Amino acid sequence: MAASSSVTVGNFFTIKEVLARYDSEVLRFFLLSAHYRSPIDFCDQNLTEAGTGLERIYSALASIDAALQADAVAPAGNGSEAGQELAAKVADFPARFREAMDDDFNTALALGNIFELVRAANRLIAETNGLSLDQAELLATTRQRIREAGQVLGLFHSEPGAFLDRIKGQKMAGMEIGQEEIEQLIAERAAARKAKDFKRSDEIRDLLLARNIVLLDGPEGTTWKVK
Repeated sequence: MAASSSVTVGNFFTIKEVLARYDSEVLRFFLLSAHYRSPIDFCDQNLTEAGTGLERIYSALASIDAALQADAVAPAGNGSEAGQELAAKVADFPARFREAMDDDFNTALALGNIFELVRAANRLIAETNGLSLDQAELLATTRQRIREAGQVLGLFHSEPGAFLDRIKGQKMAGMEIGQEEIEQLIAERAAARKAKDFKRSDEIRDLLLARNIVLLDGPEGTTWKVK
């Protein structure tokens, strides 16, 4: 596999070397992110961006799974703007995905349609405090549509939590901070927040951020990812 023009002329990477640095699904996602007739700019930056995009989709699937594990609290709820938006995108998705694939195998456009579903699903989850029955059904259908598209593209075959953990582990290889230390600092920060010591809480957050660890506070507690 030849390097892009942005890399020193003469550089050459084997698939084995690439897969030692990037998850195989990230490489596939990267290749599908451009039309097969277009030149592929193969460089670390573009592979990293592809990994970030793939993580966004897997993170959305994980969020959907977590939301669906909670009990529905009302029989109806799609009247919200976020619910209506997602319902419309879910209804249109099969035709739009098929149209993209029929357009000379336009996988980049097909992935763009998936990202539209992801954005709408994330918005609904963020704006909803407990799902209604029809919102839960809508999110379940969203997950199904993404998985169906993934079967066509050869993507999203991993369990979301397992994929995100695998990527996190790969990113942490060679870092000076380990998972155990991160978890200890998160626990210390949680204690500081409970004691209303927000200065210490912010110090721990900034300390971790300086080491490329981003904290994500949510209803279920604090999670983290590598920047």
